[in-house]
Amino acid sequence: MWSGGADGQRSGPQPSPPLISRPYPCYNGAMNSRSSRTPSAHPSLLAWLATNTSGVPRAQVRRVVALGLILGVLLGLLSGLLTGTAIETRVFGIVGGVLGGATLGALGAVLMARLLDWAVRWSDPLLGYSGLMRMLLHAGELSLLGALGGGIGGAFGGPVSGAVAGGLIGGLLYRMRGLGVVLGLTSGLIAGAIGGLIGGAIDHLS
Repeated sequence: MWSGGADGQRSGPQPSPPLISRPYPCYNGAMNSRSSRTPSAHPSLLAWLATNTSGVPRAQVRRVVALGLILGVLLGLLSGLLTGTAIETRVFGIVGGVLGGATLGALGAVLMARLLDWAVRWSDPLLGYSGLMRMLLHAGELSLLGALGGGIGGAFGGPVSGAVAGGLIGGLLYRMRGLGVVLGLTSGLIAGAIGGLIGGAIDHLS
């Protein structure tokens, strides 16, 4: 019951403190669940690689990769003809270089960029050099450059030729498209080198 005091103000029991200060179980549970979800802010490497932030439709990605595979084989065969070697002696190395550059070469370029970001202590998983390379991976761009460099590298039988070809093609293409020479040079160099290495190894084994 409230009663009037001599000073004209109400006196009586004081109101209870705000509810937020009471340790309710539901509030504590929400805080515990939030703290338990904190480590998920840094996903695993496989989850990070599988996250597609490019926004490119899958149909367009398939067309880019298919174009890279076809052009990689054609450039590899043409390079073999220019060097005077028989096609049948280089065909396995060329095909192996194209496939290796489009798959392992593209993946290796992203992992190298990830390692570079780790070395410079870049903590944002969406930005940085590795985030940009991951977008190129899901857009099919790295597979295109890896296939082109790997086909030429497989024709010449070594990673050096694949790196040079991939870097030059990537730098030229990205300059024409306004994406930056350095980005095309580095991504094509790494993917082409890995494709050329695989193609050269298959060529020596066949």
